[in-house]
Amino acid sequence: MSDWSPEVLEVLEASGWTAGMRVDTTSWRSRFEAVGIVMHDAAEKFVQEFGGLTASVGGPGINRAREPFELDPELAWGEDDRFREWSAFLGRHLFPLGELVGDVHKISSSLTAEQVAWNKTRYDPPRTSPA
Repeated sequence: MSDWSPEVLEVLEASGWTAGMRVDTTSWRSRFEAVGIVMHDAAEKFVQEFGGLTASVGGPGINRAREPFELDPELAWGEDDRFREWSAFLGRHLFPLGELVGDVHKISSSLTAEQVAWNKTRYDPPRTSPA
């Protein structure tokens, strides 16, 4: 049995994800650590499972429209100064995970592994009302 809702599972599988997927994070880790951005445990766990995926989603969402996203830390390359500043401001270590496709918004992680596990079970897809 999956921890994901059927809708989330459909998006993940359409993006190329499979249960038990393990992506090598060595290049991302070494590249970002060279500029002072450390890959913490939660970020490593996340990119090992989802790194390299591109989700082509769209449509209405709960608080805002759904947007396509790409989970590739390298898309934030050159933004190390921002990540250091944001980390210092928030008092948490941030690591880039990817970006919203066609947007300048970067996706980052400062979650613990426990928070990631809790958050993935909290997704409640929007319900459509009958016409």
